[in-house]
Amino acid sequence: MSTSVVDQIFGLKGIQVRQVYPHGFISDESTDLLPADFCHLGIVRFRKDLDRFDFIRDEIIGSLKQKVKQYGDVRLVVPEPLGDILR
Repeated sequence: MSTSVVDQIFGLKGIQVRQVYPHGFISDESTDLLPADFCHLGIVRFRKDLDRFDFIRDEIIGSLKQKVKQYGDVRLVVPEPLGDILR
């Protein structure tokens, strides 16, 4: 978590957090869950979270684009209802 995410989720202004990992789907492990693994309600929530955390949206989308490069197929990373976010 970053300072801005802690503020967004918990409303704690002035709390300084040392962010260790970048936002998004960063692991190289193939067993990590990607949006394509979500059920329909998970996809709906993911879209809402992208809007809620619009200040880190580019980082999250960038990490998904990296996964597309890694796997070579958008459908393995995001299901069809989310394919537009990578285009």
